[in-house]
Amino acid sequence: MHERKITPLKQVKTKGARPRRKQSDWAKLISEWEASGQSQKAFCEAKDLCYRNFNQWKGRIKKTALTDEANTAVPFIPVRVKERDSATLEAAPTVAVDLPNNIKLSLNIDTASTAALIKSLSEPVC
Repeated sequence: MHERKITPLKQVKTKGARPRRKQSDWAKLISEWEASGQSQKAFCEAKDLCYRNFNQWKGRIKKTALTDEANTAVPFIPVRVKERDSATLEAAPTVAVDLPNNIKLSLNIDTASTAALIKSLSEPVC
């Protein structure tokens, strides 16, 4: 009977267990990386971070930031409307604006008033 020679498995070098991090920890690390000027890979190696996890958290945090930004209330800008007679309003063209969430804004407003409204809305509010 022949004896089979069993070769031992190669030992795989493993780094020490990495600590579990919270989202706030990853956010700080991502800010550090952005300020460092290093590539992501170099930063991860220097900080003993898993490159794949770093990328996943970077995407999650970016997505969360975009969602938070979209959900932030936008203040309304006060607009003063001058009184017009009904004949002027009927003759004025309609300006229609489609806003998010299926909100439609239609205004019967003449060209000069449209220009004044746009100018007023583009001025900074103090």
